[in-house]
This record gives sequence, C-alpha cells and structure tokens, in this order.
Amino acid sequence: MTDLTMILPVARHPLHPPRRDLVVSSADCLSLRVTIVESDDPSAQALVLTGGIGGPVARLVVWAEGPGTAWDYGRSAARVLETLWSGGGVLSDAIGSFDIHIPAATIANWPVRCGWSIHLDWAGGDSAEMLAEGYLHVRRAAGKITPPVAITTDSDVAIMVAG
Repeated sequence: MTDLTMILPVARHPLHPPRRDLVVSSADCLSLRVTIVESDDPSAQALVLTGGIGGPVARLVVWAEGPGTAWDYGRSAARVLETLWSGGGVLSDAIGSFDIHIPAATIANWPVRCGWSIHLDWAGGDSAEMLAEGYLHVRRAAGKITPPVAITTDSDVAIMVAG
C-alpha cells in the first residue's frame, strides 16, 4: 500500500497549478490524503469543508500519457488522452482534507507514464478548480517469483514438499 499526503492551495501565486510527480508500484493500492489550504502562504489555514449535496469534493483523474506534444507556432497540438481512472475523495476527519483511495490491482495494467490532476469541485460539480497536476510513474512489480520446492525446518528437514 502506498500512502501519500499532499497539501494544496486554492489561491496561489503565480497563477499556474503546482506540479507534483508521483511514483507508485503497479502491485499496490494508493491512499492519498489531500489537505486544501487557503493560499500558498506558509501560514495559510486549512479550508473549512462541509459535506452534503453539492458540497465540495476532491477529484483525482489519471490518464494515459500520449506521445510527445507537437508545437505549432507556440500552441500545443490537440491529442486524445485515455482516462484510466477518476474518483472522488471522501471528507476526512482531518480539517480541510479528503481521502482518495485507488484499490489494489487497479494500477496493474496502467502504462509506465501517466498524467494526473486533482480538482476541487463544488456546487454539485458546476464549478471546479484544478489544484495540482503532474506525472504518475508506475513501477512494475518484480518478475515472476518461484515458490520454494520444499519448506524446511532450521535443521533442513523437509516439512512440506511441493508437487
């Protein structure tokens, strides 16, 4: 299991969202706690979040990263990206926080390099703010593991023999 925590500001300077790169194992599940603060000031307070219908939700979106971006006179070319996973967080017991969980075996078939972003949605999804974005690097699990032929005691006496 991979446990990660991020603190992300709603109001920030400069205007672009922060970039964070993540590394996860393809065999793991991912638990991410996102704490949202008012601004990128070191003394910023956590947002007071209320649940209920139309209440805020932190949404994580992961997509397959396509081939390199082509530029045409300073404008990036449009490309179709496949969304691999999207899910909302649940309000946490920590102030201003959401917990997002990606279950085990979900990451296993993802490509090695993915893109991701976290959005704060409110007003029933009518309004949203991107809080952060980045790349998600998926480490492949170790190769095939061969079980032992026999399980033995400390004195090398076979307890159970496979086969």
